Amino acid sequence: MAQQLFKPSDLVHKVVFEKSKTDYNPVNGNPIIGYETLFTKWGAPKRRTITQQYQIAGTSLEDTIVIGVRHDERIIKGIGVFYDGVHYDIEDVSADDSNNYITYDLITVKEVKKNG
Repeated sequence: MAQQLFKPSDLVHKVVFEKSKTDYNPVNGNPIIGYETLFTKWGAPKRRTITQQYQIAGTSLEDTIVIGVRHDERIIKGIGVFYDGVHYDIEDVSADDSNNYITYDLITVKEVKKNG
């Protein structure tokens, strides 16, 4: 039997899945970027080994983190994540669609950089 990635008691961080929406300031018409919550889950960070960090150095995944959550088919690329006070975009989803009773998805996310 394979070792589990997480125990359910490890999932202590609130992970908010969201999509961005643009409203406009009624006074001057400037765009205001906001976020709409789609759903929330409990998650935990997944640490990379030193070897894994060396392998992604210099790639587009260099400045990313990995978050583990219980499997959910609603988690797809194109939606955002609010985790630990920071907004992220989903770069990749490693979904566990096995027949196991408890399954986890690993979500690779990258911080949303503000313009200016």
